[in-house]
Amino acid sequence: MFTELTTLLGLFPAKHFVPRLAWLDKASGLDARVERNYEELDRFLERVLEEHRHDSGGDRASDGDGGGRKECANFVDILLSLGDGEDDGSVGMFLSRDNLKAIILDMIVGATDTISTSLEWAMAELVKNPKAMKRAQEEVREAAGAERRRSRKKTWREPST
Repeated sequence: MFTELTTLLGLFPAKHFVPRLAWLDKASGLDARVERNYEELDRFLERVLEEHRHDSGGDRASDGDGGGRKECANFVDILLSLGDGEDDGSVGMFLSRDNLKAIILDMIVGATDTISTSLEWAMAELVKNPKAMKRAQEEVREAAGAERRRSRKKTWREPST
C-alpha cells in the first residue's frame, strides 16, 4: 500500500502538465491505480482513527505522567483531541477527519521514505520552476568547479546542495 503510494507520487501524470492529455492517464490506468490506492489508504487511516478513538475512551494521560491512568496519549490520540468534532477554542484550532488522516499519512510517509520522497518532491518543484532549476544547476556547477580547481584528481566529497 505505501510502496504503491510512493510509486504513484513519483509519477508525472500527463494531465498535470497538459490538461488536454488527461485521457492518457485514464487510458493508461493511472487514474484507476490512484483511486484504488486512495481507497485502500483511506480505509487504513479510518481504522487507525477508530481504534484510537475506541481504545482511548478517556483513560489516557496527555501529559505523560501516568497519573494512575492506563497509558500515555500518543500522537494520534492528541490529534484526535484536536479533531473531536467540536471547536471548544482551547487550542484555537479544529481538525476535520480528512485533516487528521492527511497529517497521519504525512507522518508515515515522512518516517518511512524521507530521503527519496524529499528528493522526488524537490525534483518535481525544480521541473515546475525553471528559474529555480537554473539557479540550482549554477550552484552545483560553481561548487564542483571550485573543487576541481583545488585538485585535478577526483575526490570522494561532493558538494552538498
